[in-house]
Amino acid sequence: MIKDWKIKSIEEIAKTTSGGTPSRTNKSYYTGNILWVKSGELDDNFISETEEYITEEAVKNSSAKIFPVGTVLMAMYGATVGKTAILKVPATTNQAVCGIIPKPAECNNEFLRFQLMFKREDFLKQRYGGAQPNISQTIIKTFDILLPPLPEQRKITYILSTVQKAIEQQDKLIRHTTELKKALMQKLFTEGTKGEKQKETEIGLVPESWEVKPLIDAVEFIDYGVSQAIPKTPPPNGVKIVSTADINRAGDLLYEKIRTIEVPKRTAEKLELKDGDLLFNWRNSAELIGKSTIYHQQSEPHIFASFILRINCGEKKSHNYFMKYLMNHYREEGVFIKLSRRAVNQANYNRNEISVLPIPLPPYKEQVAIANIITKIENKINHQKSKKQTLTDLFNSLLHNLMTGERRVHEIEFEALSKAYKIVEQPLSIAAEK
Repeated sequence: MIKDWKIKSIEEIAKTTSGGTPSRTNKSYYTGNILWVKSGELDDNFISETEEYITEEAVKNSSAKIFPVGTVLMAMYGATVGKTAILKVPATTNQAVCGIIPKPAECNNEFLRFQLMFKREDFLKQRYGGAQPNISQTIIKTFDILLPPLPEQRKITYILSTVQKAIEQQDKLIRHTTELKKALMQKLFTEGTKGEKQKETEIGLVPESWEVKPLIDAVEFIDYGVSQAIPKTPPPNGVKIVSTADINRAGDLLYEKIRTIEVPKRTAEKLELKDGDLLFNWRNSAELIGKSTIYHQQSEPHIFASFILRINCGEKKSHNYFMKYLMNHYREEGVFIKLSRRAVNQANYNRNEISVLPIPLPPYKEQVAIANIITKIENKINHQKSKKQTLTDLFNSLLHNLMTGERRVHEIEFEALSKAYKIVEQPLSIAAEK
């Protein structure tokens, strides 16, 4: 135990209570201007607006209560158990949210929120109930936390909230650049690099000079993968197998998630992926048809599963990255859903339909130019994601060290840390401003 720190239960340092839900049968209750927070809106964030608003009459005729600015909220039910938020404006909540109002002389509200985030796993261990276990107000009230003196609480909060703000800024950059990429792809695949006139085709508008060919004529060859269940336990002599789950919506191949399977040597040799192979998800839930990625040579052989197509684009026939971006763009635009046969909750193609899938093709030189433009912006997104991960790792490390007292605030050279991690903006947190 650190000399000047105390251990106190939440009920010793704060008032706790839950909210309520006004009757849904009275629709007029939901026409007001009082914020009404649901547990799903808690994401370790600050809340200044909500999906739904209620009236004063609704508050009077239900167990909902108006919480003041600075109240710490914590989700008690369902999938969001343990998630937190802080109110930037007065608000009510439903009964799945616990409102925690710290005593100013005992605890800083943001410090308390960081403690709750740090202790989330301990809360989750105390869940009870059926399919979606919950925690109770009693569990929250009797939960013990470590409390340094108030000045140190504020300094800890300042450091953590500044890093958290930097993570939020990276998130905004990622969203902005991703939206820019989407808009750019829309323009390039409908107007080309020359902004030329368009023509209408069965797959939508394309530049007038582009050819539209069946997929089989646009590439060198198409292969289908192995149809075999992937075991949960890796076999002793297994080979890595790429499945639909290993390709995300952004077109990244998640190498670290790839599982192994045991197949005959001849099958492994036949289906071994080559550097630059285009992989196309041809059978899955409707919105995932068309997920495409490029395989890059790994230290050990990889093969591919039956719901994945391996497409070899060929020398100067079509460019693999152009095709990857085109396929992912058409998935986003819903082209594959429109062209596919529909089954129950599933869209899929058979061999013949895939072979004649219409593909718009500019001259190879323009394919390369388009691929290069999109790759540059994709690299920028990946750099932003990498920086966000670095900041997230820093935040988690600081959260652990500062919440346990393993490192004291006076031991942290925050200016040097900010420079090293390129944290430009250093806004004071709400609590620190107080």
